[in-house]
Formats: sequence, C-alpha cells, structure tokens
Amino acid sequence: MNAGSSAQGREFAARNCDFLLTVMIDPERGPADVAHIQALAQARYQRELAVFTTTCAVCRPTRRDAKEYRRQNAVTHADGPAVERLMQLQGMPVQSFPPDMIDALRVQFAGGDGVYPLLGDPDFIAEEIARIHRASYAGATLTFVD
Repeated sequence: MNAGSSAQGREFAARNCDFLLTVMIDPERGPADVAHIQALAQARYQRELAVFTTTCAVCRPTRRDAKEYRRQNAVTHADGPAVERLMQLQGMPVQSFPPDMIDALRVQFAGGDGVYPLLGDPDFIAEEIARIHRASYAGATLTFVD
C-alpha cells in the first residue's frame, strides 16, 4: 500500500503496490483519475491496482450545522502558520494558484489535511460515500471531526 497523489507517488504505487490511497478532487473526476492510474499500473507493470481516496467528515444534525462547524473549525480557529507549513510540505506552490483557490485550499487543509470534505447529516454523508464508490474508488478512509 502507498499513499500518494503526485506523479511520482502514483508511479511508485503502480510499480510496487496492490493499493493506492490518493486525493480525490471531486467525484466527477474520479472515474477518469482511477482509470488513468489503473491503466498506468496495467500497461507499464502488468499489475492490478486498487485505488482508494481519503475523506474528512463533519457530521451534524443538518448540512447547515456541519458547514457552520467546519467554518468555526477551519476558518475562525484555524492555525494559520500550521496550515501554511502543511501546504508547503505537500508541495502546494501557493503563487501558482488564484487567490480564491488558495483560500479554499487553506480551509480544506485546516479542516482535514487537504482531503475531500464530507459535510452534512448522516444521510448526506452516506450518500457521499456511495458517490465515491460510484466514482470507481475501491474504498475511502473516513476521518470524523468531533
């Protein structure tokens, strides 16, 4: 098993692993991303590779409550220097993105290490997990914010 979203990390997994944990940008792009990674493993190394993604869930009684909790957690009380350092360690070239995208990434990193956010009530979270499955991922890690 390997965790990686960079080209080098995915190449390593294709060559050496049975499972890859990788970041999902959104479920709509998932099928193409998974197919690309699996085709790489098959074409270059004649290997099957199961692709998993990572998520961070904020589960509250309503979606509005979950979004408000996330705002409090990842905006109002965010540790700005730690977020900047984490983004730097992940190789996020801040100067390469528009400011609004960087602001959204800061929230995503502050609220769950940059992984795909699941924000809502239990039914919404369950539907999002099903959506990830329909996007061709073999599974997902679930980190719950409490």
